Amino acid sequence: MSSAGDLPKGKHQKRSQRKGTTFTEKQLADLASSLSRNPYPSPQPSERNGLETGDHPTVLQVWFKNHRAKLRRPKQ
Repeated sequence: MSSAGDLPKGKHQKRSQRKGTTFTEKQLADLASSLSRNPYPSPQPSERNGLETGDHPTVLQVWFKNHRAKLRRPKQ
C-alpha cells in the first residue's frame, strides 16, 4: 500500500542534494601549491604534507580530479 507521502518511483524520484565543501583561502592555496608539485598525489602523502583539511580523503581526491580537468580545458 502506498500513501500520499511516498516518493515517486523510477527516474522521476527526487534525490536529496549533497552540500558542497567550502575550503578556506589558506586551504585552497595549500591545495594549489600541492597540485603544482604533484597533480596525482595519493591520500597518505597529502595528509603528511599538511593538507589535512578535516575533510574525508575522498573530498581531496575529487578536488584534485576537478582541478586537473580544469587545467586540460582549452581557455576561451
